[in-house]
Amino acid sequence: MNTPKIFEWSRIIGISAGIFFAYQAGNGDAKTTLHFLSFFIIVVMAGLTGIEGLFFGKASAESMGRKSDPQYQKQSGGANLAFAITALLVFLFNWGLYADATILIATLIFFVISAIVHTWDIFATKNRSVKNALRPLLTLALLAACAWPLLGSLVPDH
Repeated sequence: MNTPKIFEWSRIIGISAGIFFAYQAGNGDAKTTLHFLSFFIIVVMAGLTGIEGLFFGKASAESMGRKSDPQYQKQSGGANLAFAITALLVFLFNWGLYADATILIATLIFFVISAIVHTWDIFATKNRSVKNALRPLLTLALLAACAWPLLGSLVPDH
């Protein structure tokens, strides 16, 4: 198995396990679920994506049928690692509900924009790599997993 596939499968398995664990740890409480979910999703997804961009950017670009742009990939990798490190600090120092929500929402927005770029790539450049095809679908699943903890924690009861 090549390096990009290892990263891709590690993200899918890690996030799936993180979602499961967060919902178990939350035990029906949206705020507790959000606390664990924001940690696991961001550290796994942004952390692994950051490492991949910084150290394996060329192989990753090739796996998606794209040209490698080392400067951009390192910059993007650094931004992803910044999300992951911030999520780790928010979790470890228990900065609270709004910090959990803010870092998760910012990261989800980045993932949605990335999914839009991958979707555009499918249609505009006819790049139908598996990674491009899966990214929007996996992003929708991730948004679905985050909806209840975010809404249940932040939207006042009616």
